[in-house]
Amino acid sequence: MVEIKKATVISDVIECLDLSWAKTRLLSLITDLDIKGRATGHEGCYAKNKSLGSMLGLAETTVSKYIRELTREGYLVPGRFHGHHRVLNSTFYHAVLQERKAYNDHKSAKMVDDINVLACPVRAYEAGAYESTGPNPNNTSTHQINNKENNTFFSNEYFPKLIERSKTLIIEKCGKYDSVAEKEKSKAKLWFKMDSKIEPVLESIQRLIEIKQSEEFKNDFRFWGGIPVNIASAYTHKDAITNTYESLVRYRKSVKIKSEDNATTPLEAKNQSEKYKPTWEGFRHWAKSRLTFSTKEILNQVKVKIEGQRILIFGDLPDSVKIIITKYFSEEVNQRMEIKYFKEEKIAEDPSLKSSDEGEVKTDETIDHAWFMSELSNRLNGSKSKFVA
Repeated sequence: MVEIKKATVISDVIECLDLSWAKTRLLSLITDLDIKGRATGHEGCYAKNKSLGSMLGLAETTVSKYIRELTREGYLVPGRFHGHHRVLNSTFYHAVLQERKAYNDHKSAKMVDDINVLACPVRAYEAGAYESTGPNPNNTSTHQINNKENNTFFSNEYFPKLIERSKTLIIEKCGKYDSVAEKEKSKAKLWFKMDSKIEPVLESIQRLIEIKQSEEFKNDFRFWGGIPVNIASAYTHKDAITNTYESLVRYRKSVKIKSEDNATTPLEAKNQSEKYKPTWEGFRHWAKSRLTFSTKEILNQVKVKIEGQRILIFGDLPDSVKIIITKYFSEEVNQRMEIKYFKEEKIAEDPSLKSSDEGEVKTDETIDHAWFMSELSNRLNGSKSKFVA
């Protein structure tokens, strides 16, 4: 008969939840079996209620009731049925995995440090300086006095202030303070061993709040969504909080720099607005980066008159340049204009020639796009077009 071992180690992320001891143990066991099940090719925890009850010393009906309540509260997700058993997934799957990884990394680093100490030649093969440690009345109770003073300071000063300020911060930012008093005090003692000041704790809580409320992580229900905001969580996930917050700050800084680089100056904005106006200056802005130097020189010799919705252009222009002008005033502007071309300005003064189609390129003509782009490319490259008069 296979011996079933009860789960004895409960993850901090689950222990911090405001659940009864029986529900906490059940959720921890299902999460552990979910991790093992996925690692072995299954979809999660497929143990029956009877098996779970035997592992925890609970009745099968009690296990069934607790599973329904944990599912309703969002801690468990029911999977598909496979034959005669169903599959359960824990929403703390990723959080527990990350917590175990952080623990193993810390344990490995500590083991490496211990090996390095043992490998030191001085400590491995030589004895350190030794002096007699006979009775010394001046050094009999110093350590005990310091411990007593620390415990008194923690109980009377550190912990009450930490609880008060943490509760105020959390209620102000989150609306409620979800915690277990015993867990808060035990984790506060660990914070106290690291630093006797409460500011590092408050900073970690503030960062946790910012991460959970950020646009990047507010919908992350797999990890951050399942972590309550309190002193215990801030200590349990202090490394993940620090790393995630620093990454978030770097990401937002890069986005800000990128947006500043893409921002336009007032002069550029003015040019942008003028670029698509049905005016000759608008056309010059539009064509500035699209035409060669020689074509720009030709346009400098042109005289232009605007009469209502018509543009009169005087000068000897190649057909390819006329096409570019027509392209702008027929497709790029918000109001189409009629264009008439004249070789000499005095011709336009003759009423009989004003309505003539000679020398006119109408804006309602259909221009083949591929042909136009070819002509424009030839102009940009400075090559001589076959359409040049």
